[in-house]
Order: sequence, then C-alpha cells, then structure tokens
Amino acid sequence: MTRHEALLREYAKELRMAKRRAEAWWAELAKAIRAQTADKKTADAVLANRWPDGPASHPWVLAVIRKYWLACEALNEKIAAEQEDEEETSEREYAIDIEEEEEEHEDEDDHVAEEEEVYPHIFILEWLMTDEFDELADFLGSLSFWPIGLDREDRYT
Repeated sequence: MTRHEALLREYAKELRMAKRRAEAWWAELAKAIRAQTADKKTADAVLANRWPDGPASHPWVLAVIRKYWLACEALNEKIAAEQEDEEETSEREYAIDIEEEEEEHEDEDDHVAEEEEVYPHIFILEWLMTDEFDELADFLGSLSFWPIGLDREDRYT
C-alpha cells in the first residue's frame, strides 16, 4: 500500500464521520425550518437559499477536505524530496559491480513508480470513485467549490 493509499483510508474514515454529522445537522435544520414555515416547499427553498450545496458544504466537511488536500500536497512534496535525495546519493556512489548498480536502479525505479505524485483535486474526489467509497464521492459531488486557495507563491492555502 502506498502512502497515498494509506492517507486515503484516513481521509475516508474522517469524511464518513463528518458526513454523518453534517447529514444529522441538515435533518435537524430541515425539521426546524419546516416547523416554522409549515410548508415543505417553502422550507426547502429557504434551505437551498442558505445552503445551496446541501450538507456537504457544512464546515465539518470542508475542514476534512482542506486537511486532506493539504496532507496530500505535503506528502507529494515529501516524496519529491526523497526522490531528489535518492538521485543525489546514486550520482555520488560509484559501484564496482555493474550488475549490483543495475539492480539498485531497478529497485529505485520500482519505488519511484509506486510513490508518484497525486494531484490533491484528484485525490480528494476521484480516488473516492470506487465501490468502497462511492457514497462519499456522491456526497461531495454536490459541492460547487473546493475550500482551497493559492497564496502568492502558488502554494495551497
């Protein structure tokens, strides 16, 4: 299992908890508004006006998305730094046995292929589009925005 796959497991677990909380909050909010308006259609319009993206736009859910978007980017940076270190180390080493050197490079290539960068926007939604996490992907599909920005150096904030 790659580090991104392990991170996905953590993300899905936290997102499921946030989803349950947000859906419970949404149900209570809908119930309260329906009691005030006594008309389901009006209540639904009030809800849609205030929260157009539904329960997925609750701050609990957005906080999980932000946390794991930034964690994915930090992991990408860590992997890139490790790969640079490996390349620098291999350039400095002089192998006596050419076959050993070729085997080391094959092992490094396997490691590099296993630990490639995963764009955060792909990680956050597309990696959930599996049978195991499909309900989470559907839930986030109602969002019309991602709670992420860029700073002046084009780093995620």
